[in-house]
Amino acid sequence: MSRVLNILFGLAFFVSACDRPAEPSLCLAQDLGRYRLLVDPDAQVQGSNCRLTYVDPKGRKAMVRVKKEQRPWAWEGRAPHSFEKHVVLYRPEGEGIRVDWQGKEVIVSLWLEGLVLPEGPVLRAYLFTHGSVFPPEWIALTQFEKTEQVAAAAGKSRPQQARRHLAAARKHQQQGNHNMAIQEYHVAVAADAACFACFFEMSKLYHKLRQWDLAIRAARRAQALRPKSAGPIAWLGDLFYRVRNHEQALGYYQKALRMGLSGDEKKGVQRRLEVLRAQRAVAK
Repeated sequence: MSRVLNILFGLAFFVSACDRPAEPSLCLAQDLGRYRLLVDPDAQVQGSNCRLTYVDPKGRKAMVRVKKEQRPWAWEGRAPHSFEKHVVLYRPEGEGIRVDWQGKEVIVSLWLEGLVLPEGPVLRAYLFTHGSVFPPEWIALTQFEKTEQVAAAAGKSRPQQARRHLAAARKHQQQGNHNMAIQEYHVAVAADAACFACFFEMSKLYHKLRQWDLAIRAARRAQALRPKSAGPIAWLGDLFYRVRNHEQALGYYQKALRMGLSGDEKKGVQRRLEVLRAQRAVAK
Protein backbone atom coordinates (compact mmCIF):
# COMPACT_ATOMS: atom_id res chain seq x y z
CA MET A 1 0.00 0.00 0.00
CA SER A 2 2.76 2.42 0.97
CA ARG A 3 4.51 1.64 -2.31
CA VAL A 4 1.37 2.58 -4.26
CA LEU A 5 1.03 5.83 -2.30
CA ASN A 6 4.66 6.71 -3.03
CA ILE A 7 4.09 6.13 -6.75
CA LEU A 8 0.94 8.28 -6.74
CA PHE A 9 2.73 11.05 -4.82
CA GLY A 10 5.63 10.98 -7.30
CA LEU A 11 3.24 11.23 -10.26
CA ALA A 12 1.41 14.15 -8.65
CA PHE A 13 4.71 15.98 -8.07
CA PHE A 14 5.80 15.32 -11.67
CA VAL A 15 2.53 16.65 -13.08
CA SER A 16 2.66 19.78 -10.91
CA ALA A 17 6.26 20.43 -11.99
CA CYS A 18 5.28 20.12 -15.66
CA ASP A 19 2.40 22.56 -15.17
CA ARG A 20 4.67 25.13 -13.48
CA PRO A 21 5.58 27.98 -15.87
CA ALA A 22 9.23 28.20 -16.91
CA GLU A 23 11.35 30.76 -15.11
CA PRO A 24 11.66 33.95 -17.22
CA SER A 25 14.98 34.23 -18.99
CA LEU A 26 17.50 36.81 -17.82
CA CYS A 27 18.83 37.02 -21.41
CA LEU A 28 17.21 38.57 -24.48
CA ALA A 29 16.54 35.81 -27.01
CA GLN A 30 15.98 38.14 -29.97
CA ASP A 31 17.84 40.25 -32.52
CA LEU A 32 19.20 43.49 -31.06
CA GLY A 33 19.64 46.31 -33.58
CA ARG A 34 22.20 45.30 -36.18
CA TYR A 35 23.13 42.24 -34.11
CA ARG A 36 21.18 39.07 -34.85
CA LEU A 37 20.79 36.24 -32.37
CA LEU A 38 23.19 33.43 -33.25
CA VAL A 39 21.97 29.83 -33.18
CA ASP A 40 24.47 28.31 -30.78
CA PRO A 41 24.25 24.75 -29.36
CA ASP A 42 26.07 25.97 -26.24
CA ALA A 43 23.55 28.76 -25.60
CA GLN A 44 21.63 28.68 -22.35
CA VAL A 45 18.43 30.72 -22.25
CA GLN A 46 16.48 29.65 -19.18
CA GLY A 47 17.52 29.55 -15.55
CA SER A 48 19.61 31.73 -13.28
CA ASN A 49 22.72 31.64 -15.47
CA CYS A 50 22.05 32.35 -19.16
CA ARG A 51 24.43 32.71 -22.10
CA LEU A 52 23.69 33.99 -25.60
CA THR A 53 25.72 35.10 -28.60
CA TYR A 54 24.87 37.74 -31.19
CA VAL A 55 26.66 38.65 -34.41
CA ASP A 56 26.69 41.84 -36.48
CA PRO A 57 26.82 42.10 -40.33
CA LYS A 58 30.65 42.21 -40.19
CA GLY A 59 30.77 38.92 -38.31
CA ARG A 60 31.78 40.49 -34.99
CA LYS A 61 30.34 38.69 -32.01
CA ALA A 62 28.74 39.98 -28.83
CA MET A 63 28.75 37.26 -26.17
CA VAL A 64 26.50 37.83 -23.15
CA ARG A 65 26.28 36.10 -19.81
CA VAL A 66 23.80 37.04 -17.10
CA LYS A 67 24.04 35.38 -13.72
CA LYS A 68 21.71 35.71 -10.76
CA GLU A 69 23.98 37.08 -8.05
CA GLN A 70 23.42 39.49 -5.19
CA ARG A 71 26.80 39.62 -3.52
CA PRO A 72 29.19 42.34 -4.78
CA TRP A 73 32.08 41.23 -6.97
CA ALA A 74 35.68 42.42 -6.99
CA TRP A 75 36.14 44.72 -9.99
CA GLU A 76 39.88 45.40 -9.93
CA GLY A 77 41.64 45.92 -13.26
CA ARG A 78 38.65 47.47 -15.03
CA ALA A 79 38.19 51.10 -16.05
CA PRO A 80 34.93 52.98 -15.37
CA HIS A 81 32.97 54.21 -18.38
CA SER A 82 29.71 56.14 -18.60
CA PHE A 83 27.24 54.95 -21.25
CA GLU A 84 23.82 56.60 -21.51
CA LYS A 85 23.60 57.48 -17.79
CA HIS A 86 24.86 54.06 -16.71
CA VAL A 87 28.33 53.30 -15.37
CA VAL A 88 29.96 50.10 -16.54
CA LEU A 89 33.48 48.77 -16.12
CA TYR A 90 35.58 47.47 -18.98
CA ARG A 91 38.98 46.11 -19.91
CA PRO A 92 40.65 44.92 -23.14
CA GLU A 93 40.29 41.18 -23.74
CA GLY A 94 41.50 39.39 -26.86
CA GLU A 95 40.23 41.06 -30.01
CA GLY A 96 37.65 43.14 -28.16
CA ILE A 97 36.63 44.33 -24.70
CA ARG A 98 35.02 42.78 -21.65
CA VAL A 99 32.22 44.92 -20.15
CA ASP A 100 30.78 44.15 -16.71
CA TRP A 101 28.28 45.63 -14.32
CA GLN A 102 26.17 44.69 -11.36
CA GLY A 103 22.38 44.84 -11.69
CA LYS A 104 19.78 44.68 -8.96
CA GLU A 105 20.07 40.92 -8.52
CA VAL A 106 22.35 39.94 -11.39
CA ILE A 107 25.87 40.24 -12.73
CA VAL A 108 26.04 41.04 -16.44
CA SER A 109 29.16 40.36 -18.52
CA LEU A 110 29.55 41.16 -22.24
CA TRP A 111 32.41 40.44 -24.59
CA LEU A 112 32.23 42.80 -27.56
CA GLU A 113 34.46 41.83 -30.45
CA GLY A 114 36.18 44.56 -32.44
CA LEU A 115 35.33 47.41 -30.04
CA VAL A 116 37.67 49.56 -27.98
CA LEU A 117 35.04 51.35 -25.85
CA PRO A 118 31.68 50.15 -24.45
CA GLU A 119 28.93 50.99 -26.94
CA GLY A 120 26.32 49.53 -29.27
CA PRO A 121 22.80 48.07 -29.28
CA VAL A 122 23.58 44.90 -27.30
CA LEU A 123 25.03 46.91 -24.42
CA ARG A 124 22.12 49.36 -24.61
CA ALA A 125 19.47 46.60 -24.53
CA TYR A 126 20.99 44.78 -21.57
CA LEU A 127 21.48 47.99 -19.59
CA PHE A 128 17.84 48.83 -20.22
CA THR A 129 16.84 45.36 -18.94
CA HIS A 130 19.38 45.09 -16.11
CA GLY A 131 20.39 48.62 -15.15
CA SER A 132 23.75 49.22 -13.49
CA VAL A 133 23.47 49.71 -9.73
CA PHE A 134 27.09 50.07 -8.71
CA PRO A 135 27.70 51.55 -5.26
CA PRO A 136 28.14 55.36 -5.16
CA GLU A 137 31.93 55.12 -4.93
CA TRP A 138 31.98 53.39 -8.32
CA ILE A 139 29.37 55.58 -9.98
CA ALA A 140 30.25 59.04 -8.74
CA LEU A 141 33.95 58.78 -8.03
CA THR A 142 36.40 57.77 -10.74
CA GLN A 143 40.10 57.71 -9.99
CA PHE A 144 40.52 61.20 -11.45
CA GLU A 145 37.85 62.62 -9.16
CA LYS A 146 39.46 60.93 -6.16
CA THR A 147 42.73 62.60 -7.15
CA GLU A 148 41.01 65.99 -7.39
CA GLN A 149 39.49 65.59 -3.94
CA VAL A 150 42.88 64.71 -2.44
CA ALA A 151 44.49 67.73 -4.13
CA ALA A 152 41.69 70.04 -2.94
CA ALA A 153 42.01 68.74 0.61
CA ALA A 154 45.77 69.29 0.57
CA GLY A 155 45.18 72.95 -0.23
CA LYS A 156 48.58 73.79 -1.73
CA SER A 157 50.82 72.42 -4.45
CA ARG A 158 53.83 70.28 -3.48
CA PRO A 159 55.98 70.05 -6.66
CA GLN A 160 58.94 68.40 -4.94
CA GLN A 161 56.76 65.57 -3.64
CA ALA A 162 55.17 65.23 -7.09
CA ARG A 163 58.61 64.86 -8.69
CA ARG A 164 59.48 62.00 -6.32
CA HIS A 165 56.29 60.12 -7.22
CA LEU A 166 56.81 60.87 -10.92
CA ALA A 167 60.28 59.30 -10.69
CA ALA A 168 58.76 56.28 -8.92
CA ALA A 169 56.12 55.95 -11.64
CA ARG A 170 58.79 55.95 -14.35
CA LYS A 171 60.78 53.31 -12.49
CA HIS A 172 57.72 51.08 -12.15
CA GLN A 173 57.05 51.49 -15.89
CA GLN A 174 60.60 50.39 -16.72
CA GLN A 175 60.06 47.31 -14.57
CA GLY A 176 56.74 46.55 -16.27
CA ASN A 177 54.73 47.16 -13.09
CA HIS A 178 51.97 49.19 -14.69
CA ASN A 179 49.49 49.12 -11.81
CA MET A 180 52.01 50.62 -9.41
CA ALA A 181 53.03 53.19 -12.05
CA ILE A 182 49.42 54.34 -12.43
CA GLN A 183 49.09 54.71 -8.65
CA GLU A 184 52.28 56.77 -8.47
CA TYR A 185 51.09 59.07 -11.28
CA HIS A 186 47.84 59.73 -9.43
CA VAL A 187 49.69 60.43 -6.18
CA ALA A 188 51.96 62.80 -8.12
CA VAL A 189 49.10 64.86 -9.58
CA ALA A 190 47.37 64.90 -6.18
CA ALA A 191 50.52 66.57 -4.85
CA ASP A 192 50.81 68.94 -7.83
CA ALA A 193 47.79 69.35 -10.11
CA ALA A 194 49.93 71.47 -12.47
CA CYS A 195 52.34 68.62 -13.26
CA PHE A 196 52.15 68.42 -17.06
CA ALA A 197 54.55 65.47 -17.35
CA CYS A 198 52.50 63.49 -14.80
CA PHE A 199 49.25 63.80 -16.77
CA PHE A 200 50.90 63.38 -20.17
CA GLU A 201 52.83 60.24 -19.21
CA MET A 202 49.78 58.87 -17.40
CA SER A 203 47.82 59.26 -20.63
CA LYS A 204 50.54 57.41 -22.56
CA LEU A 205 50.43 54.55 -20.07
CA TYR A 206 46.63 54.30 -20.13
CA HIS A 207 46.94 54.21 -23.95
CA LYS A 208 49.42 51.34 -23.66
CA LEU A 209 46.95 49.51 -21.40
CA ARG A 210 44.17 50.21 -23.95
CA GLN A 211 42.10 52.09 -21.37
CA TRP A 212 41.06 54.71 -23.88
CA ASP A 213 38.59 56.73 -21.82
CA LEU A 214 41.14 57.29 -19.05
CA ALA A 215 43.89 58.03 -21.58
CA ILE A 216 41.73 60.77 -23.12
CA ARG A 217 40.89 62.28 -19.73
CA ALA A 218 44.55 62.45 -18.71
CA ALA A 219 45.50 63.91 -22.11
CA ARG A 220 42.88 66.64 -21.74
CA ARG A 221 44.33 67.58 -18.35
CA ALA A 222 47.80 67.74 -19.86
CA GLN A 223 46.59 69.86 -22.80
CA ALA A 224 44.85 72.29 -20.45
CA LEU A 225 48.20 72.84 -18.71
CA ARG A 226 49.97 73.61 -22.03
CA PRO A 227 47.24 75.27 -24.13
CA LYS A 228 49.73 76.83 -26.55
CA SER A 229 51.64 73.60 -27.21
CA ALA A 230 50.83 71.61 -30.37
CA GLY A 231 52.12 68.28 -29.03
CA PRO A 232 49.31 67.53 -26.55
CA ILE A 233 46.73 68.55 -29.20
CA ALA A 234 48.24 66.08 -31.68
CA TRP A 235 48.25 63.38 -29.00
CA LEU A 236 44.53 63.92 -28.39
CA GLY A 237 44.07 63.51 -32.12
CA ASP A 238 45.95 60.21 -31.97
CA LEU A 239 43.73 58.95 -29.14
CA PHE A 240 40.50 59.82 -30.94
CA TYR A 241 41.91 58.29 -34.11
CA ARG A 242 42.61 55.10 -32.15
CA VAL A 243 39.03 54.85 -30.84
CA ARG A 244 37.69 55.60 -34.34
CA ASN A 245 36.17 58.96 -33.46
CA HIS A 246 37.36 60.39 -36.75
CA GLU A 247 35.61 63.77 -36.53
CA GLN A 248 37.30 64.57 -33.22
CA ALA A 249 40.63 63.27 -34.49
CA LEU A 250 40.37 65.43 -37.61
CA GLY A 251 39.66 68.54 -35.56
CA TYR A 252 42.59 68.00 -33.20
CA TYR A 253 45.01 67.19 -36.04
CA GLN A 254 44.08 70.31 -37.98
CA LYS A 255 44.44 72.44 -34.84
CA ALA A 256 47.87 70.94 -34.08
CA LEU A 257 49.10 71.78 -37.58
CA ARG A 258 47.78 75.34 -37.29
CA MET A 259 49.67 75.69 -34.00
CA GLY A 260 52.97 74.87 -35.70
CA LEU A 261 53.48 71.13 -35.15
CA SER A 262 56.82 70.14 -36.67
CA GLY A 263 59.23 67.27 -37.30
CA ASP A 264 58.22 63.61 -37.27
CA GLU A 265 55.05 64.43 -35.34
CA LYS A 266 53.92 66.69 -38.19
CA LYS A 267 54.65 64.01 -40.81
CA GLY A 268 52.68 61.40 -38.83
CA VAL A 269 49.70 63.72 -38.41
CA GLN A 270 49.72 64.60 -42.11
CA ARG A 271 49.67 60.89 -43.04
CA ARG A 272 46.73 60.19 -40.74
CA LEU A 273 44.91 63.27 -42.05
CA GLU A 274 45.22 61.90 -45.58
CA VAL A 275 43.69 58.61 -44.42
CA LEU A 276 40.81 60.40 -42.67
CA ARG A 277 40.08 62.63 -45.66
CA ALA A 278 40.12 59.61 -47.99
CA GLN A 279 37.69 57.77 -45.72
CA ARG A 280 35.41 60.80 -45.63
CA ALA A 281 35.46 61.04 -49.43
CA VAL A 282 34.54 57.35 -49.77
CA ALA A 283 31.70 57.76 -47.27
CA LYS A 284 30.22 60.58 -49.36
